[in-house]
Amino acid sequence: MPKITLEILDSSGKTIRKYPKKKEEGGDEEEEFARGGGDADLPADAGLNRFVWDLRYEGATKVARAPLWGGTTNGPVALPGTYQVKLTVPGKSYTAQLEVVADPRLATTQADLTKQFDLLLKIRDAVTQTDETIIQIRELREQINTVNKRVGSDPKNQNVIDAGKALDKKMTAIEEVLIQTKAKSSQDVLNFPIRLNNHLVALGGVVGSAETAPTQQSYEVFDMLSQQLNQQLSQWQEIVSTDLPAYNNLVRQQEVPALKLTQPGGGK
Repeated sequence: MPKITLEILDSSGKTIRKYPKKKEEGGDEEEEFARGGGDADLPADAGLNRFVWDLRYEGATKVARAPLWGGTTNGPVALPGTYQVKLTVPGKSYTAQLEVVADPRLATTQADLTKQFDLLLKIRDAVTQTDETIIQIRELREQINTVNKRVGSDPKNQNVIDAGKALDKKMTAIEEVLIQTKAKSSQDVLNFPIRLNNHLVALGGVVGSAETAPTQQSYEVFDMLSQQLNQQLSQWQEIVSTDLPAYNNLVRQQEVPALKLTQPGGGK
């Protein structure tokens, strides 16, 4: 079958959803079910085809095999208005306009729907920041463990091992604020308190539970969680800018390959 892509664009021409969706590493069937069954495959047969957009924007980044309570990482539902759909096939691109109309059964104003949408978008972005930081922390931890295996038990390399442990300890302190590391299945959240990423997801579940403007309490909770997140992100950036280079310099002195921080989106 030919490779095709389908994009949903807002009125300004910005892509808000793209299919096929990039597969998440380490995902499983339970996670896809929790997210609403995953995205359907794009039909690519010759002739008439049908594909249904669920009206949602792109979702937040999700940590693989990390159960969530009270919400999902799905993106917010698109507001009533004008959008475009762009279909790209080898050598050609087609664009058509589409209109999302409000549910006529609802008395909610466009202004209130916009308030809800804006807050849900901020929550989505905060979840992405949180989960991408968790993913980076775990990737660095794997690299530290790899370095420790390479240096072995030679006493002359003990300083590298000690430095790796110290760096891991600092990262773990942040990680355990951002995510409940003991939760491995959906039932574990009943035994272990949820952390910042799940608090944000649960807030999104509350805000998106009805077609209405967010309550003042929802705004206040988001501000509180945002302050907590910014504090952890600030500490993480300090590690990235100071502790990580110092550790890499030490590793280079021992002629061991240095660590590389993977940037969100697959960059280096």
